[in-house]
Amino acid sequence: MPDTIDLLSLTAPLTGADGEMTVDDEQIDRLLTELGLTEDTTRDGVDGMLRLGLDDELDEPLTMRGGGRWIRIPAPRFRTVLASALLVTALKRAGVNGTADLVLAALTPFLFDVDRVRVDTREQLVLAALRARLDSREQVRELWEGLPGHLRHEVDPDELMELVTAMERASAKGLRPSEGTRATGGPDTPAAPGVFRGSLRQESVVPAAPRRRGLRILAVADEWFPTKGGISALNRSLCRALVEAGHEVFCLLPSASQKEIDDIEACHVRLALAPPLPGASGRDLLMRKPVLPGGRPPDVVIGHGRVTGPAAFVQAEQNFAGAARLHLVHDWPEESDRYKEAPGVDLHARAEDRKWTDLDLGRGATRVVAVGPRLHDLCVQEFSAWPEVPRPLRLDPGFDSSLVRPREPVQGPPRILLTGRMEDDAVKGLDLAARAVGHALALRDPDEPEVRLMVRGVTQGQADQLYRKILDWAGQASLNLVLRPFTTDRERLDHELRLATLVLMPSRAEGFGLVGLEAIVHGVPVLISRRSGLGELLKECLPKELLARTVLPVTDEPDRDTVRWGSAVAAVLQRPGAAFTDADTVRTVMARKRTWAGAAAELLDDLVPDGDEPSEGWRLTV
Repeated sequence: MPDTIDLLSLTAPLTGADGEMTVDDEQIDRLLTELGLTEDTTRDGVDGMLRLGLDDELDEPLTMRGGGRWIRIPAPRFRTVLASALLVTALKRAGVNGTADLVLAALTPFLFDVDRVRVDTREQLVLAALRARLDSREQVRELWEGLPGHLRHEVDPDELMELVTAMERASAKGLRPSEGTRATGGPDTPAAPGVFRGSLRQESVVPAAPRRRGLRILAVADEWFPTKGGISALNRSLCRALVEAGHEVFCLLPSASQKEIDDIEACHVRLALAPPLPGASGRDLLMRKPVLPGGRPPDVVIGHGRVTGPAAFVQAEQNFAGAARLHLVHDWPEESDRYKEAPGVDLHARAEDRKWTDLDLGRGATRVVAVGPRLHDLCVQEFSAWPEVPRPLRLDPGFDSSLVRPREPVQGPPRILLTGRMEDDAVKGLDLAARAVGHALALRDPDEPEVRLMVRGVTQGQADQLYRKILDWAGQASLNLVLRPFTTDRERLDHELRLATLVLMPSRAEGFGLVGLEAIVHGVPVLISRRSGLGELLKECLPKELLARTVLPVTDEPDRDTVRWGSAVAAVLQRPGAAFTDADTVRTVMARKRTWAGAAAELLDDLVPDGDEPSEGWRLTV
C-alpha cells in the first residue's frame, strides 16, 4: 500500500461512462482494503458518513447501491462524500478522537478542491488546498451557509473560521509529506499543503499561542443587579466570564447594596465604588477616578452604550490615559423608539440623537463591540463610513449553565410567561402575546385545563389599566391573567421559569433578548421574535426544522401575526412533552456553540499581549 493515497484515483474506476457512480458494497470493501481500513468500526463509520451525504440528496433517482440500498448520485457529489468519510477515518486511525477535529475534517472536501485532498498514511497527515482566498469573516460565513444542513448543524461559523485559519497557516508553512512521497505519486507534482497532523490544534499545524498575562479590566456600570434592564445582567455575566478567563476585573459602581456586594464577591469580581462628590449622585459619580488596589491602572475600560459609555470615555481618556476602551452597543433606538409612547416628544429625533451618541463614543474607542448578530450588522454598516475605525467586534452572550438536566412539563394547568419591562409594552409585543394566547385558547377544547397567562414587569401603578387592555387584546374576558411587578429577585424569577410551560418573546424590536436566553438556559419552550438579535443567532445555530418551531416572524400585521403566533402557542399546549424535548435540544445546541468563555476570549483576543509581562510603556492596540 503506498504511503500517499490519491482519493480520486481510487474512486475514478467507479465512474461509469455516463458520469454516474455505480458502487456496491464489494467495491467499497475493495477500496477500504486498499486503504488498510477493514475493521468493522471503520466500515460502519464510512457507511455512516455516506448516509449523511446521500440523505441530503434523496430527491435524486435511487439507482446506486450504497450502505445496503440503491442510490443514484452524481459522481462529483459522491466523490466529495466519500473523501469526507475517508478523511475522518484517516484521522481516527491517527489517534484523533476530538469531536471538533473530526467534524472539521469531515467538512474539508465540501469546502476545498477535492482533487487536491490526500491522505499520507506514513506521516498520518491529511493534505488539502484552499479553493479560493477567504479574506473576511463574511466570506467564511457565506461558505458556511452553503454547507449541507447536517454539517452546518455540527459546526458554527467561528469553528469554520478556525479551520480556514489553520489551512492558511499550513499553506504558508508549506507542509509536505515525507521526502520522496508526493501527493499524486508523481516525482514532479508538488504536495498540497497540510491541514491536520494528528489534531487540528497541534503545534505542527497551528503553533501554540504564547502564554499571556491576565489583564486588569475596569467595567463601568450604573448598577450590579439589573433593576433597569438587560445591560446590567450582561455586564454581570461578562465580568464573571472575564474573571474565569484569568483577568483581574473591577466593576465601577456609583453605589452598592450589601446583597450586591455579596454577589460581586461570589463572582470573584472586585468592587470599585466611585468616590463621593457633594451634590452629585448616580451616573455623574462614575466620571470620578476610582482608587484601584495595587496602584496599577487598568489595561482595559469597558463602557455600556449611552448608559456608561460617557463615563468609560472619561476613565480611559483622562483618569487612566492610555487604557484601551471597549464601547459595547446594546440597542438601536431607531428600531425600538418608534414603538414607544412619549406625549410631546419627537421620538424619531430623539432616536437619531441617541444613535449618534453611540456613534460618537464608538468612533474614538479602541474597539466597538456589538451584542449579537443584529446589532453587529447595524454597527458594521454605520461605522464603515469611517475607514479609520476598526471593524466592530461581535459579542454573543453565552448559553452555558449548571442547569443541565432535561426538563419535563410541570403538572397542573399550563402557564405562559411573558417577562420584561412592560412600560414599553408595544416594543415587547405584549398586545401580540395577548392576541396569540386568545387565539390559542379559542382552538382548545373547553374541557382542556385552564391556561394561565403571567406577565412579569408591570410598572407600579399601571397594573389595573394594563389588566383591562390585555383582556381586550386577548378577546377572552375569562382569561386567567396574573400581573406582577418588575423585580430583580433571582429566586422569584427562577421560580417562575421552573413552572412555565412556555415563554413568549414577541418583541417588535430587540437588540438581543436576554429574557429569551434565560428561558432557553432553563430548558423552557420558547417562541422568539425574528426581529431580535437572539432570533437571528438561533437562526445561525439551529437546524431548520427546530428553528421553525422556535423563531417566528413579526410583521406588524395584527391578523397575520395573531394566527401565526397563536397557532404556535396552541401547538405547545397540545403537545407539551414534545415542546420540552425541543427546548432541551435548543439548550444543548446553544450551550455547545455559544459559551461565556468563548465570548470573553473573542472580546479580548486582539488586545491581550504576548508573554508573561508587557514591556514598560506598553499600550493596548488593535
